[in-house]
Amino acid sequence: MGNSARIQFYDRSPICTVALAKWLGHPVSDVLRFEIERIRSENVYRSEVFFVRSLGFMTPTEKRRIGLADSIRFGKLHEETYLAYGFNVIYLDTASALQRVKAIKLNVENFREPTVPFHDMDKPA
Repeated sequence: MGNSARIQFYDRSPICTVALAKWLGHPVSDVLRFEIERIRSENVYRSEVFFVRSLGFMTPTEKRRIGLADSIRFGKLHEETYLAYGFNVIYLDTASALQRVKAIKLNVENFREPTVPFHDMDKPA
């Protein structure tokens, strides 16, 4: 978290890139491995990660070409990848956006100092 005293939220992280590489059947590059090591050694991210459960539908767009079934499998792969790197997954149930924001706020209020850094999947835990 560096010198920041406030919690920051990110839509994606290098861990998502690992999940995407796995999804596409690509190896994890050395550059990505070095970035994972950097975010780990510098404690760039807290160990908590929010996962919004599927709403049960999705609207295809020009950019979003994945179907609902594949999006659920891709989400599961993200979850498995974050867990494998030692993150603590906090699940947000299907609800309105306002209800999910309230759930996030409640969770954040209970956060303490940053937790133990996550482990590297390539090294024993």
